[in-house]
Amino acid sequence: MTSEQGKNLGNIDLERVIGTTIGYGIIGSFFPDSHAVAPTLAVTGLALSIYDELKQTGLDLARPIWGAALGGFAGSFFDINSNSYLPNIVTYTSTAIFGTLGFIKSLHNKGERFREE
Repeated sequence: MTSEQGKNLGNIDLERVIGTTIGYGIIGSFFPDSHAVAPTLAVTGLALSIYDELKQTGLDLARPIWGAALGGFAGSFFDINSNSYLPNIVTYTSTAIFGTLGFIKSLHNKGERFREE
């Protein structure tokens, strides 16, 4: 660990980390097979927020999860549940696509969170 990273450990906004983790988990609980999706999204939110806090990049982490939620909602209308090997594949694919688009948008606008302060 470098000295810069050590300095940043004290600057971690724990409310943001906890809020992001819980928010991602709550959104994940609305998906099919939520017993697997909710913890996966919660860990994703935890990892993204800790990375963002340590690196001070100022990512807007709401965009990826709302993109994923909207993508999953839209994809659920087109899902074919007769596939026993990959049920809900359209939902999960559209979730990944829209979540990735939200993350790309956050990367494009990174630093805005710290400019406001």
